[in-house]
Amino acid sequence: MNLNEDDPLSMRYHSVQIMVKMEPEDHKGEHGPDIGLSFSEMNLERNSEEIENLKIGDKIKFNATLI
Repeated sequence: MNLNEDDPLSMRYHSVQIMVKMEPEDHKGEHGPDIGLSFSEMNLERNSEEIENLKIGDKIKFNATLI
């Protein structure tokens, strides 16, 4: 996913959040996600099939850039 077409700092256009538990865990013994992925409406449309097929417990692989 490339956020260059969107304004990544404008959260009002972000319509989907995916909470991720890292392996190995970032905070051992704590419940809840380690990070959250946020998708804009534009990127949701582009990736809707893959996002809709995700289930709790699925393993995912991604690259990220800190903005």
